[in-house]
Amino acid sequence: MFWIIVAAVLAFMLAPILWIIPNPRQRRQVALRERARELGITVQIGVLPQNRRQRVRREAEQNGLSYGMPLPKSRAAEHWRYWLDGAEDDLPLPSAAVAAHIDSLRDQLPSDAMLLEAGGRMLRIYWREANNAGLGEVDKLAEILGKLSAEKEK
Repeated sequence: MFWIIVAAVLAFMLAPILWIIPNPRQRRQVALRERARELGITVQIGVLPQNRRQRVRREAEQNGLSYGMPLPKSRAAEHWRYWLDGAEDDLPLPSAAVAAHIDSLRDQLPSDAMLLEAGGRMLRIYWREANNAGLGEVDKLAEILGKLSAEKEK
């Protein structure tokens, strides 16, 4: 009986410590975000933007991530949104050249990417980091954001 009580007390003492240990999904997310920071991408966790239809319907806000790269000073005044699912918004669309460039890179974007946005001197992509995302996805995102930030606004 004594050993059962000792085992129960030890289990109660160790349980909070086991809750702190990250699970495999959390370790994968940390690896993705650290890789992004190594590549010069800023990672922000927050509420995903809503398109006009979602705002009118007052749909619930969802949490997600934005991976961003600074725009060059020559393009700091840009302000546009490009919804990857074709949704329309009140904000201006990118120029035809930038939109064509985004369309040419669209198949390289993660499947759960939803929005490309330029504004506040940053070029951001909003996505949900699906379970199948790996470090290769972050490398592709860094390459795509680099290409789009280097693209001249016409």
